[in-house]
Amino acid sequence: MTAMTTLIVAVFISNPLIGSNLELPKNSPFLPHDYGVKKVTPRPQPAGGNGLISRQIEFRGIIQLGGSYRFSLFNKKENKGYWVTENEGSNGIKAMNYNPQSMSLTLSMNGTVEQLILISANESPLPVAVSAPISKEASPRRPTTLTPPKPQIVNKSVVVPRRRVILPNKN
Repeated sequence: MTAMTTLIVAVFISNPLIGSNLELPKNSPFLPHDYGVKKVTPRPQPAGGNGLISRQIEFRGIIQLGGSYRFSLFNKKENKGYWVTENEGSNGIKAMNYNPQSMSLTLSMNGTVEQLILISANESPLPVAVSAPISKEASPRRPTTLTPPKPQIVNKSVVVPRRRVILPNKN
């Protein structure tokens, strides 16, 4: 029995998987060689971007339905978002040309033409709104009275509405 116990302890000590779980992904034959390495490919930046339109309008999203593109635009001054189809105008803004490689959109507004790029998502979570704790100092204090409060008279009888059943005629 002691030989069996010694054998089991020797197997657990010599097993490389037990002591080095952190090394397992590095030595795994099933994972690709570049597993765990984040690939960041920067998008090419189009020319322009600090004009009148880019200060007022944000290019927030894109969708392709049935071969036509629709673009989500947000007007910062009006605090309003809307969807615009390609080569059509809405609210004085016309989406003229979309480049899928650079993810840029050419807009025309009030005679000005400018190229906007799609805004990348911010991966940071939004802060959670927490209500402030109620302090005892801020709550209004009740006036102290020496007389006890008057008892309220409660009507204990409850009126139940009567219902009448009307039977159909037997003709």
